[in-house]
Amino acid sequence: MDVYDTEETVSAAGNFLGIRRCVSDGVSVEGASVDGAVLTLTFSEALDGSSVPVASAFSVRGASSDGVTPAYAVDSVRVSGVEVRLTLTMPVAPGTTGVTVSYAKPAGGNVLSAADGDEVDSFSG
Repeated sequence: MDVYDTEETVSAAGNFLGIRRCVSDGVSVEGASVDGAVLTLTFSEALDGSSVPVASAFSVRGASSDGVTPAYAVDSVRVSGVEVRLTLTMPVAPGTTGVTVSYAKPAGGNVLSAADGDEVDSFSG
């Protein structure tokens, strides 16, 4: 059985990130940060850089003090070492709170996977 917790961080621009992460089985998200239009996810082990999912496998949302919850489209995905970098079509505004990212493991095509072949399960938070 997987166990989950939530990591909460604040970026240099004052954006709040909360990631629900698996802390027991398999490859898991260990942290996240956002800097303008780049959201970086850090995983528990090195990933396979040749298995890059389509941008639509990810969704990013934010919240602001006025209650607006904008969606940020993912333009591109880059996998390198223990990091996945999502380039968004627009920057996350300073002070945006509750930035969340979700990954829906594709049924076909490339999926996020560790260098040893373990696939990353869908996650959100």
